[in-house]
Amino acid sequence: MLRLTEARYLFEQFKSARSADPNYGLFLLTVYFDSFLFGFISIEEMVDASTRDKLRKIGSFLFFKALRNISTHHIVLSSIKGKFERPICRIVSEGVGCDVEFSEQFFISPDKLRAIFHTVLRERPGERQTIEAAMKFLLLHEARGGKLMVVDLVQTAIADIESYVA
Repeated sequence: MLRLTEARYLFEQFKSARSADPNYGLFLLTVYFDSFLFGFISIEEMVDASTRDKLRKIGSFLFFKALRNISTHHIVLSSIKGKFERPICRIVSEGVGCDVEFSEQFFISPDKLRAIFHTVLRERPGERQTIEAAMKFLLLHEARGGKLMVVDLVQTAIADIESYVA
C-alpha cells in the first residue's frame, strides 16, 4: 500500500506538471513520470508471492514494467542519446488557437514502442511474458483510436492493480 500511495502521489505531481511554465514542463513531466515508473513497478517487490503472481498477469502493469525496463536499461543508462528512439512524445499546446488547459502532455508513439519491444525480445527472450503482455495492452488501446495519452494509461493501470494492493 505504501508503494501504491507513493505512485499515486507521483502521478498527481506528474499531472500538475502538465500545467507548468513551458521552460519547466518537460523537465517536471520527465522527472515525475520516471519516478512514477520506479515506484509503481516496485509494488511487486513489496507484496507476497501470491499477489506478485497476480500483478504479473495484469496487462497494464506489465506494460508499465516494460516501459520502466526500457527507460532504465536502454534509454537512461545506455548513453545520453540512448539505444532507442524515445517512445514517448509530447504535445505542447502553446500558441494562437491552441487549447491551453495543459501546456504539455505526454503520449505514446505505438510504432516506436513496438519496434523497441521487438528488439528487446530478440536480445532478451527471458522478458517474453512481460513484453508480449505489454504489446497486447498497447494494441488494445491503440485499436480504440486517438492518441495514447500517458495520463489515461496510468489511470487504467492504477485502477487495475488497486484491488490487489489496497
